[in-house]
Amino acid sequence: MLRSLVGSEMCIRDRCGTPRQGMLLHAGRASIDLLPSVSPAALDGLEEYTHCWVVWVFHKNNNAQRPAQIRDRGKNGHGDRWLGIPAKISPPCHPDPKRKVGMFACRTPHRYNPIGLSLGKIVAVDRGKKQVLLSGLDLVEGTPVLDIKPYVRHFDAQPEAGCAS
Repeated sequence: MLRSLVGSEMCIRDRCGTPRQGMLLHAGRASIDLLPSVSPAALDGLEEYTHCWVVWVFHKNNNAQRPAQIRDRGKNGHGDRWLGIPAKISPPCHPDPKRKVGMFACRTPHRYNPIGLSLGKIVAVDRGKKQVLLSGLDLVEGTPVLDIKPYVRHFDAQPEAGCAS
């Protein structure tokens, strides 16, 4: 069972207009506040890092109600759609606007499981307030945050990694 560990205040109030990648939003700030049930000791050492991964839920995604709607209509998801979510998508920045790729080969918010992963720049860690202030996040106000993990360059950076052109 997954549960939100924190409350969040983001500079983005609505999902419409959210940047495609958080690092495009340099000036925006996000406050992630630990819930009362989470010990402030969980933040110890985080201030030694410059960036962290934030694991979160696409809570404003309109796919959230699709499984029940699709089941109610008797569609079982065979073929190119599973619970109403397309398996192939036209990525917005692809050089060929007619090209479709598999959902797992792009960063669409419309996913089988509405879980997001964003890299944020740590601006401040306040153990007393049980708060992490970040910049560069593409999260909407009230986003349930499941976890915060430090970005560790020698594990996370992959200089030989390739991507589609």
